[in-house]
Amino acid sequence: MEVAEVLVKALTAYGLIGAVFAVAFVTMGIQRVDSVAEHAPLGFRLIVLPGVAALWPLMLVRWFRSAPRAVPRSASR
Repeated sequence: MEVAEVLVKALTAYGLIGAVFAVAFVTMGIQRVDSVAEHAPLGFRLIVLPGVAALWPLMLVRWFRSAPRAVPRSASR
């Protein structure tokens, strides 16, 4: 296999992983990294989607380093 083929396959894999990660991050993880983005409209999430796909290793680290959100206790206790 030539070097160019390996490079193309590596970039394809990076892009596919980034696309899958970006969808998961924008739907579930963005509120853990940025609390303001929790109530962001769909338009904002679509705008940041390509950037998240391109920078998915950095976003993955930020997602795992962010503190889990505390679940508020119900007032019925």
